[in-house]
Amino acid sequence: MFHLILFFIFPFALLSLQWVLYSKSVKFIKELELEFDIEKYLIYFTRAVFLYFLVAALVTLILRFDSGGSAIYKYVFFYPLIVWVISSFVISLFFIFRDLVLVLTKTFSRIINIQKDPKPKVDLVERRKFLKAGSLTSFGIVTLPLTTFSYAAIAAKSDPMIERVNIKLNSLQDSLNGLKIVQISDIHTNQFIGQKDVERVTELVNREEPDIVLITGDFVSNSPKYIPNCAAGLRNISAKYGVFGCLGNHDYYTNATEVRNQMEGIGINLLVNSSEKLEINGARLSIAGIDDLWVGKPDYSATLRDTDLSSLVILMSHNPDAFPSIARHDVDLTLSGHTHGGQIGLRLLGNHYSFVNLVTPYVMGEFSKGNSKLYVNRGIGTVGPPLRLNSPPEISVITLSNRDN
Repeated sequence: MFHLILFFIFPFALLSLQWVLYSKSVKFIKELELEFDIEKYLIYFTRAVFLYFLVAALVTLILRFDSGGSAIYKYVFFYPLIVWVISSFVISLFFIFRDLVLVLTKTFSRIINIQKDPKPKVDLVERRKFLKAGSLTSFGIVTLPLTTFSYAAIAAKSDPMIERVNIKLNSLQDSLNGLKIVQISDIHTNQFIGQKDVERVTELVNREEPDIVLITGDFVSNSPKYIPNCAAGLRNISAKYGVFGCLGNHDYYTNATEVRNQMEGIGINLLVNSSEKLEINGARLSIAGIDDLWVGKPDYSATLRDTDLSSLVILMSHNPDAFPSIARHDVDLTLSGHTHGGQIGLRLLGNHYSFVNLVTPYVMGEFSKGNSKLYVNRGIGTVGPPLRLNSPPEISVITLSNRDN
């Protein structure tokens, strides 16, 4: 049933939408009252754009959304198609709203004119100026979604932003002061994030010469065939005292056992309701990892059973919503991902807003509860459309320091 919807009903609906949108666009251009040559070439350009995206849609359907990693397919057909489809829906909403306003305006005008004396004279020149100004404004509004989502697609494929964070902890041992932890999360290896993309992340991580690397889940998105790509991309990742990770919900949706086997096969120590003790400069600390909050079986007692809570404890939890429960165990620092920083959001007056804010208070950045700290990483990849807006991919370079210093 799913394949029937995907390959028959959805393309038909999309094609119908494109035809309506094309017709509306041509009519819209004519309303601008441009010079004949400009209007003609603008209509030709519009036809070419719609034809291009029709070809892109056909290529994507033939390849069933998977080109085997072809860069030509991704950048010539697939990414532009995704941007166009999303923009089409937004532009369609604008046209619907515009038509509704016109219908209501005409209706009220008729009612008013019936109650009045014969129609007053209208200055046709002024009317044309008004309509042209309104049409040009509308043209700007129509092109805004395409520009915005194009920017969001480019942002999603850009190098991750290096976020340098200084986290102050209570009673941190002097020998651990300045400990450098690099965190990455939500790689989501799939048809958008390939082996070369992951290798680039590995290169950027290694360039920081970290003491510890922590990977907080969602190595892949939803298909086991991408697990080897992720493992190959992370093969050379390294840190002075080890590379550790935990599982995320998408690892379970894919195949958690295979994710764990392949990651451990390249030297990443995956911690699932377990911990590992380290000794650095004579000081003891524990790295712990808890199972995914949504689809795993998180066990806080088992995770912390072998840790020494009198020494530094750093816990990985893919989902930050586990933080209140973790904080009750006086864990010093929790590192999470999962939210993608909202992935698509708005920045207004210095604040960040996204739909993710409606479901969790822990969207991105640093949080505190009692003596416990949480840091939420924005992730590398994406879920759904490969777009990021006001939430760039992130590599966190976390330096620990003593609050008392």
